[in-house]
Amino acid sequence: MKRVAVALLALMPSLFGSLAAQSLTPSALTPLEKFTVRIRTADGREIQGRLTMVGADSVVVQTVALPMPISLLAIDSLWVQTTHGMKGTVLGATVTGGSFVMLVWLGCHALPGECDWGSPAQAIGKYSVMAAVAAIPGAIVGGFIGVSIPAGWRLRFPR
Repeated sequence: MKRVAVALLALMPSLFGSLAAQSLTPSALTPLEKFTVRIRTADGREIQGRLTMVGADSVVVQTVALPMPISLLAIDSLWVQTTHGMKGTVLGATVTGGSFVMLVWLGCHALPGECDWGSPAQAIGKYSVMAAVAAIPGAIVGGFIGVSIPAGWRLRFPR
């Protein structure tokens, strides 16, 4: 058993190295165009900018100063900047949907007889529909706000 574990540990760097090398292809990088990336090259340079073009054997990163072509073979690791888009969407939907339902509920209790919706099940169904409809604009606005806030860097292609 110990020999099997040692053999697996000896093979791991070559297995993971070949997987990472295979994953850094033009077809894998094309969806990342227009994203802000940070690339570390094999010689230790770190380049940060917007990925503007993916070619057959190189990529072009628009840095602050000028566009910089980088060979795929020279890339040691590639990081992608992430945002708070999903958090903003969920938070915006929750706040607007919940607030709208609370306002309707308070209004119905302030004006008795105005909101006679039948059974509690019917009332819950109507509140749910109102919350869903009210959540849509909040989700859109929250998503736009969240996308504009950088969250950090996520490693996409290690070598």
